[in-house]
Order: sequence, then C-alpha cells, then structure tokens
Amino acid sequence: MDWIELLNRAQFHGAARLASSRDRFQWLIAHLIFIFCSVAVVYVTVTRFYDNPTYIVQLTPVMSLKNFPTIVVCPQVHFLDHKIDEFLSKLVFPPSTNITYIREVLPQLAALYSSDTVYEVKDLESILELLAYNKLDVESASLRLTATCDETILKCSWRGRDANCSSLFHMELTRYGFCCIFNGRSFRREVREPKLIKKEVEKMHIYKMGIMYGLNIAIEQNVSKPPVNLDLSYKWITALSPGNMYVDVVSNGVPIPPGIEVWAGYTMKSIQLSEEARSLSPKLRRCYLANEPLKYFPVYQRRYCMFECKMDRVALRCKCALLNYPPVLGMPICGPRQLACARAAADRFDVCQCPLACEKETLNTRHFSFPLTPDTPTYDTFYDNLDLSKVTIIRLYVHGYTKTVNSRRSYFSRSNLFGQLGGVFNIFFGCSILTVLELLFLLRRYIRERRLATHQQRETWPFTR
Repeated sequence: MDWIELLNRAQFHGAARLASSRDRFQWLIAHLIFIFCSVAVVYVTVTRFYDNPTYIVQLTPVMSLKNFPTIVVCPQVHFLDHKIDEFLSKLVFPPSTNITYIREVLPQLAALYSSDTVYEVKDLESILELLAYNKLDVESASLRLTATCDETILKCSWRGRDANCSSLFHMELTRYGFCCIFNGRSFRREVREPKLIKKEVEKMHIYKMGIMYGLNIAIEQNVSKPPVNLDLSYKWITALSPGNMYVDVVSNGVPIPPGIEVWAGYTMKSIQLSEEARSLSPKLRRCYLANEPLKYFPVYQRRYCMFECKMDRVALRCKCALLNYPPVLGMPICGPRQLACARAAADRFDVCQCPLACEKETLNTRHFSFPLTPDTPTYDTFYDNLDLSKVTIIRLYVHGYTKTVNSRRSYFSRSNLFGQLGGVFNIFFGCSILTVLELLFLLRRYIRERRLATHQQRETWPFTR
C-alpha cells in the first residue's frame, strides 16, 4: 500500500485532495493549520482540567438539625496558690530539700505542655526529681495543680434548662494545656484507652434557635491581683466546628476578661463535594475527603494534618514527643534539656504539605458584650446565687436554622473530557475518534509494508546486481 492509496482510503474531509498533485500544497497547508488548532484546543482543555478541575457554587440555604460546635474552656495555666500548698503538703521530700525553693519554681512544671511558660532547665529537673521520688508522673501532678472544671465553671444551662456542669464538660490535655471540653473528644485519650474508639460518641444537637436554647456558662473570675502574664493568668475559650472534634489541636482562643457578659451567636457555612468531584483523584481535586485517614488520626482535617506534621518534626529533630502529644510515636516524653528543641521544631509550619479538606464546616460568629452590674436587678434565673462581680457570663447559641451550603463540583468527569476531545476532532476534520484510530491503523500498516519491502530488497540485492 502506498501513501496515495492511504489518502484515498482516509475518511476525513480533504483526504482525496491531498492525493491529487494539483491541489496537494493548498490542502496540506490547510490541514496543518487544522491540526495545530485542534492540538491547541486539546492542550488547553486538558491543561485547564488538570490546573483547576473543580469549582464551588452556592446552593440554596437549607434548614437542618444543628450539631453544636465543640466548646473549649481553658483554666489559667498558672497554678493557683492554694493548689500549690495543698499539693506540697502531700509530698514526701528527700533530705536537705529546700521546700521554699520548690514552691517558688513549681509553676515551671507547666512548661512541659504550655509553650507560654518560661522555665529554667535546672529548676525543671529539680521538680521532676521530686515527682519521681514520690512516684508521680507529670500529667497527674499537673492535673492536681490545675483548677478543675467544677472550680472553673460555676453554673451551666443547656437548651434552656439548668444542667450539671460535670455532665457537660470533661477535662482533657490539649496543645494549650488542661481544658474543659464540651461536645468534643480527645485522640490522645482514645489512643490510651482503645475501648473509647468503639464507643459511639454522643453528639450535642439543638432543636431550637436563640440565646435561651444554647449553652450558658458562668465562669469563676475571683481575681485578687492584676495578671502579670495574660497568656498564663487569664482563662480562654474557643469554638471548633463541626462538633465532636478532636481537641488535641486546640490552640489559644479568646481571653475571658472578668466582670462582663458575652453573647456569641453562630451561623454555619459548609462546603460539600459532588459525586463527580468525589471520583477524582486527590491530586486532581487538591483536597482530601474526611474518610481518608491520616497517618495517626482516623479522619482528615487540615488542622489534624498540620498537627501530625508537627509531631513528626519534633520526633525527627529532638528524638522525643511533647507531653500533650498522642502516644503514637513510640518516643519518650521531652525532658527539660529537649524542651527548647521541641518548641523550636513545633513552631515551624513551612515544611508541612497539608491540602485543604474537601468538605468542611466553618463558623461565622456574631458577638457582643456588656459589663455586669451587681446592683442591677435580674429577671433570668440563671443569675441566681451568682456574685456578678466575680464571674463572667458567656451565652453560646446558634443564630439561625438555615445553613449556607457551597458545593464543590467538577468541570469534567473523565468520560466528559474524552467526549469533548472527540468533538474537537469532529469540528476540525469532520471525523470521529474512530476515524482517527483507523488512520493510525492504516499508517501503521503503511509503515510496516514499507519496512517489509525494504527488508526484502536488501536480501535480494547481492543476487540481482
């Protein structure tokens, strides 16, 4: 088969003209232009798909049952004086121990889990030696020195009814320190107590909106002297969405000043993933689904990924793990001499490659505050038996039932992309992809016959000379 026959068999516009010597040059130029245009369109289409295969569209707001945010209330990191005295009174001191010196440096123990605490290596080693002498670990000792949730949160109401604060809040060790947790969970505790993973965690929902149907708390604020360090002496509060989040990743929130009442209303905004975008690979959609587990955490969120990156970096550089890290690294707890290395390694995020989560919820907060006046009469029974000069009232509620939903969708699926490429060939050449495949087959056959003819000519050449 020669190339003239190949062109006569080709099923696209102008193929027969290429076989004619009279019109060959003009049609060759035209076909080269068509080929360039079609290749350019295909390249732009494929590149556009790989550069940004998804887009976000806002859907009609929906009404739904609200999963209340995770609320974290952190007592002051600085140990209270009466807690220190009570703790020291139950210790056994080695001979020649300076009890006054121990009492003075004991607050430095918080440096092992709070990066805001200043410490001296020698002082911290002395404290750890005393704890080891009394067969105490750092976590249990620090917990005894920290204000409990019952001491921090004096009164609670949930969904319009008075509630026992102990049934709503539990204390966990977080990145910031010991905090009281509402509607949250601790990955650190689940690793240490595997039975908690199999236990279904109760999620806190609300059925009515408004300030009277959320979470109201009265926080103790008996401040006898001005705080020297705001980070260590103030109580803190933060909210995480969605609810039932792992609080291991909590960082500093909003300080709670004494003598005020705060109203904070939340509205939800979520991003969901369509089925077409869900079928794309993580590299293409540039985000991860919640059910795609991380190295340690069983679900994906970007803040979990950043936390894992920090854990691995501390372990790699300092050969230890901070006290408030989940015990999954198999590393010893960072001691006083490793603490500076661990803090420096944990503060760097430039090496973490953590894409966004495909589906997530964010909180939009509207809040205002006003001072509490003890002499002003009150009509809400929540104020009963509270000294308004020594508390802070915080009312947390969901502002509305409607939730703004943004859907992340894919411009093309793989089948749509393949179909569009076939349309490109049809526009420029008047042929389908099957015709293109047929041309390739004929071209392959033509090249094969040419090679066979050349091979036969070389074999017969010495005898035909």
